[in-house]
Amino acid sequence: MEISGPPGLRIDPTAVAGKLRQTEEDGRVTLRARAPRHLMKHVYDTIFNDEPRLFVDQVLCDLTKEEYGQRGLDPSGAFDILRQHREDIHKLFNAMPQGELTPGLFLEPVGGNVKRLCVYGPMARDLRWNGFDMVMEHGMWKLRWFVNNQR
Repeated sequence: MEISGPPGLRIDPTAVAGKLRQTEEDGRVTLRARAPRHLMKHVYDTIFNDEPRLFVDQVLCDLTKEEYGQRGLDPSGAFDILRQHREDIHKLFNAMPQGELTPGLFLEPVGGNVKRLCVYGPMARDLRWNGFDMVMEHGMWKLRWFVNNQR
């Protein structure tokens, strides 16, 4: 027997109840990233809106923050680097406009809990980075870092 639902009903397991970016009455912001495309939006918005604290606290993964700490560096340096290369981020995200739903793109396991989303071929030829790694933390995707993984 074929399993079916009501006509036109599409269930999206990555759907976020409410908004991806929720601002509380006290001004506190909560970012939700249940899908890589949600994470892309948060990376883009925090970098282009110059929100370093929000980026470090809610977008950058714990593993990357720990690595910064082990080297005696402040994780906000990650924001500074990406802010300097914001146009490279813009170009990369334009090459994958629907995130993981962009035709021809696939989430690739990298190892451990890390997944990679990359664009290859002619679209990646002139990109500084052709993808990014991410980690699932507490049910939300967090940025590990950007990669240049040309094939």
